[in-house]
Formats: sequence, C-alpha cells, structure tokens
Amino acid sequence: MILTHTAPSCTTVTFQVLMKVSLETSMPAPSVEMYSKACTQILEVLAATSFCIDWESALYTVAKSLTDMAYLLNVASLVGLFSLYSTQPIDFGQMSPLTALLSLLTNLSYSLPSFSSFLLSPSEDDPDGRSPAKILVVLCDVIRKHLIPTRATIKSNEDDVVKDLATSTIALMESLCWNIPEDLEEQYVESPFIHITTLMQCHRLAVIARSPRVLSILLDSAQPPWLWSKSVRLLVFISTRKSLR
Repeated sequence: MILTHTAPSCTTVTFQVLMKVSLETSMPAPSVEMYSKACTQILEVLAATSFCIDWESALYTVAKSLTDMAYLLNVASLVGLFSLYSTQPIDFGQMSPLTALLSLLTNLSYSLPSFSSFLLSPSEDDPDGRSPAKILVVLCDVIRKHLIPTRATIKSNEDDVVKDLATSTIALMESLCWNIPEDLEEQYVESPFIHITTLMQCHRLAVIARSPRVLSILLDSAQPPWLWSKSVRLLVFISTRKSLR
C-alpha cells in the first residue's frame, strides 16, 4: 500500500511525492538528514523479505519514519503558495506532500488497525509515555498553523489546498479515535496545576482537546460549513471513548 497509495485529487503516487521533497534550502542539515533517513528506513522495510522480518518491528519503523516526515513537512510549512523543491507556485491540481502523507497514514490506520498502536505508542525518547504522541502533536500544530478561519475561507485556488489538508488532518484523527487500543488509552502526565511535580492520569487523545487553540479554531463560527461539520463529527468520535466523557 505504501508504494501504491494515491491520495484523492492527486495523480501522483504518495511515496513518489514524498521522495521528491527537498528540504535543503529551508531546513537545517540535521532535519534534512532526518527526512532522508526516514525515507531510507521505509524503503529498507519494504525491501525486506517476509521470511526474515519482524512485522511488529517493521510497523514501528514505518510508523515512526512517516511521523518524523510529517513533523518535518509541517515545520517546513509545505502547504503554502510555494513548494520547497521549486521557486514556482504550487500546482494546485496536485496535493501537497503533507496532505498526501496524512492521507496515507489514514489508510494504513484503517487497513492495519495495529498500525494505530505504533503511531500512538511511546517513543524511544519517552519510554514512560508521559509526553503526547508525536503524531497528535503534529496534527494539532497543523490545525493551529493552517486551519485558522482567515485561511480556511479564502476564495482562491489555495482554498482547495487548505480543504484537502483539513480533510486529511481530521480523517487521521478520526481513524486514531476508532483504532486506539485500550492499553494505550490511558497515560500519566505531569500535572500543570501544582508546583510540586506529580503525575495525573489522562486519556491519550485528550491532547486534542487540551492543545491550545485547537478546538477554538475548529469550532470557530467563521469556519466554512464543511470544516465545521467535520470538526463536530470528530468530537462525536472522541466522545465515544468512555474515559473522555
């Protein structure tokens, strides 16, 4: 699926779009190396034979690599008027790399339910799982940076780019709501309300509601009806988790 997925309204295979991205002119060398390493790790997993591969390890590597790529594409803001690999305006008949990647993650989440576990599982840097899942942090940041009403309601070709990005972002959030395993639902985080460091139990998806400005942006009355409708639908899905009610 990774090598054949094509996002809606895009005529190019998603992984080909991702491989074409060049960050050299807008990102520091470590970030460029991180993106290149993520692409290489995915290709190595895909090239491995089924006889000598640990599938859980493979899924973890793919999930981590795609999440790292989403993080870097978001930091680079590769959804605006210009592409990072060209000084020419983006062809709005094509989907942005970040949007295409989020679409791929959504498809993998629904097709391989265990894939969501690896997207939401604690990272190697946070074995205790006290920090929000990186993919959720990225999605919340996408909303803050790109889905504010003044951008979501503009009347130009770029409106299609923003709409595609919003659709892919919320769709991935929905898939994670549906597929999060029970053993990953709860996590312990440091309480922000008292001075003495202590841990409090919360739902892993609670970061969507607690992340600054995310809900206020999604539910802003200035949002177009299509985005407001998708946002309400997402909240309904989140409310299906018993520990978040």
